Amino acid sequence: MLLNLQALRGIAALLVLMHHSLAHFKAMGLSNPVFEFVATNGNIGVDIFFVISGYVMAKTTSNSKHGPRTSFHFLGKRFARIYLGYWPIFFLALVTYYIHSPDFLADKQVFQSFLLMIFGNYSELVITPAWSLTYELYFYLVVGLILSSNLLKPVPTFLAISFFIILKSIFTNLGDNYLADFFFSPYVFEFILGYMVFYYWHYISAKKWVLVSLIVGAVCLSIAVQLDASYPYLRFTAFGVFSVCLVWLMILLEAHDLFTFRGLIKKIGDSSYTLYLSHTVLLGLFYSFGIRDYLVLKGFALTGFISCLVVIIFVSWVFYKFIEAPIYHSVKMRLRQRFA
Repeated sequence: MLLNLQALRGIAALLVLMHHSLAHFKAMGLSNPVFEFVATNGNIGVDIFFVISGYVMAKTTSNSKHGPRTSFHFLGKRFARIYLGYWPIFFLALVTYYIHSPDFLADKQVFQSFLLMIFGNYSELVITPAWSLTYELYFYLVVGLILSSNLLKPVPTFLAISFFIILKSIFTNLGDNYLADFFFSPYVFEFILGYMVFYYWHYISAKKWVLVSLIVGAVCLSIAVQLDASYPYLRFTAFGVFSVCLVWLMILLEAHDLFTFRGLIKKIGDSSYTLYLSHTVLLGLFYSFGIRDYLVLKGFALTGFISCLVVIIFVSWVFYKFIEAPIYHSVKMRLRQRFA
């Protein structure tokens, strides 16, 4: 895995953490315009995840022989990666909410949450950020389908999907049909664009493209943050193109030895999946245990808030190191032996 992309995963997870911690930040009487601006737009971390995922799928399957066996091996690894990292946190969240916040589970679809089979009303998920995993699974199925036969090629398949996404955006509004919103979502474009960054890398890998990716990304980000919910598709597009430019830039910087992330941010990137899934549960405990109000009462609001974020990052890393990573590694080895 490229170091800069792994670090970018960590940055994306931190952005989502900041986004969901903003309500606690304000409830503690804190104020900082820079933090609030970044946190307000921190949901862009999900867009970055989607683009990275598309790129990684292209990279890991580029030399694969097409056929049912390759497809099943690919899907086995990717579904194991999703579910084996998700289920331990899901059960931990379920027990935690049952003990400390049983009312929270009243309107949740527990079984569908377990299978990640909720499309549309994502507030019914036990772990709300897991909504993005349904898109991950969808994209894995598309790539798995392409790998299943030599008759299916990535570019024509993605062009067909893109055509239907464009038609859907022209003739329907978001919210008219939740299944159409899911299967022909602009989010799918972000996977496709990430895939295409790898697919056409030989055309866009020159050092001169560093400045282009910076400028285009900056313009798209400035447009995106100015738009509100009344421009859903345009806002999606602007955030998506920014995310593509950011991923492109990170790969260029490493490829030309201009800058490479290492150290702490790389470690956060390694545990980014656990951090992404666990942070809302841990933030909920921060409130339900009374820690948040206690810190405000004792005059340690800012110190306490920062400490809370640090603890969440550390707990996520420990969970990744000793639970998520060993489980996935064991299953991946068994899959490799089975499909060898």
